[in-house]
Amino acid sequence: MQITAIPNTQWRNDMLPASFRGRYFHCASNATAGGQRVITHEFPKKDYPYTERMGRHAMQFSIRGYIIAYPKNTVGDPLKQRDYRQARDALKQVLDDGQEGVLQLPTQQPMTVVCSRYSLTEEERYGGYCTFDMTFVELGSSPLEYTPDTQTAVIDKSQDVRWRALEKFNADAMTPSEQIMLKAAINSGSSVAVANVWKKVLADHNPITPSPSPTQ
Repeated sequence: MQITAIPNTQWRNDMLPASFRGRYFHCASNATAGGQRVITHEFPKKDYPYTERMGRHAMQFSIRGYIIAYPKNTVGDPLKQRDYRQARDALKQVLDDGQEGVLQLPTQQPMTVVCSRYSLTEEERYGGYCTFDMTFVELGSSPLEYTPDTQTAVIDKSQDVRWRALEKFNADAMTPSEQIMLKAAINSGSSVAVANVWKKVLADHNPITPSPSPTQ
C-alpha cells in the first residue's frame, strides 16, 4: 500500500519541488517568521499599557536544503544526477548574485524574495552530499515606486474633453488667429494655457463696458 493511498494525505500529492529562481534543492526543513511590528507604551501611574501597531513584519524564511548524488543520471531532473556539484553550483550562483527571485517551498505559495544570508556545508564523511542553510526576506515594493493618481488622471481627461468640445462648438465664432492659439494650447496638454487663451478670447468678444456713473 502506497502512502499516497492513505486517507487525508492529499497534501502529499500537492507537494512541489523546492526551488529558488528555478534552481532546485531538497527541502529538509523550513520555518516562516512574520507577525506585527508593535510599540508598547507604558505610562506612569497607569495599570494599562497601550500597544500601537506599526504594520506587519516582512516575511522571513529559514530553510535547510540539501543536494545529494543520485545513483544514475536522469534526463531533465537536475537533482537526480550522479555529480551533485552541478545542482550545488547552480544554486550557489543565484544565492551569490543578490538578485530577487521566486522562492517555491513544497507546501506553500510562491513568493518573491531576496536571499539575505546562506551557508554551504560539506563534510568529508558524507561524500556526494551538501547542505544549504538559507535565509530569505520578502521583497515587497519600493515606497518610491510610482503609483498613478487615478483621480487626477480622470480630472485631466475630463478637462481635455471639455476643451475640445468648446473648440468644436466655438470655432466658427473665433478668428483664425484665435483658433491657432487655442489648438496650440490644447496640444501642449496644459489646462492653464487653454484657460488663459479662453479668457483672452472671451474678453475680446465680450468686452466689459464701464457702467455709467450715477447721475448726481
